[in-house]
Amino acid sequence: MLLMGNLVVAFLCALVVLQFWYFYRSSLSEFWNDVLLFYALFAFYATLAREIVKDIEDRKGDEQTACKTLAIVYGNRMAEYAVISCAAILLGLLLFVLFVYLPNHVIFVQLYGLVALIGPLLWLTSYLLRCKSYCTYRQISQFLKAYLMLGLFFLVFIRTVFF
Repeated sequence: MLLMGNLVVAFLCALVVLQFWYFYRSSLSEFWNDVLLFYALFAFYATLAREIVKDIEDRKGDEQTACKTLAIVYGNRMAEYAVISCAAILLGLLLFVLFVYLPNHVIFVQLYGLVALIGPLLWLTSYLLRCKSYCTYRQISQFLKAYLMLGLFFLVFIRTVFF
């Protein structure tokens, strides 16, 4: 049950996209159906990473209320590895979408994906791997919140390129 609350929040975030997809899927092209499903996965894993970081950030308060989070039971380092795992899944998903799924002629979309989505993800991973003591988890949490917005802008960017 260590990640149950985190998984629920991540699922609910992805559910917003999935609800839109469910109700409009019959009127969307196959391309947009796939893009929305990819974005639901993106929202799930990015939110899950942020929730785990917030658990690390709130560790002292959670310990006082006897909560059992990943950071409390297995330590901050293991929780950081869970965040890195989410980042690795996001990286794989983004690379697939940018260089396998999307047509090759959309260089601006690929460039945006590399600079605004993959670059920050690699920075986050390297930052967490280099972190030897207390990292500024509040900043990482804010970073991940902004990262979700960059993902949302990616949808808008795809929309302007393809329509």
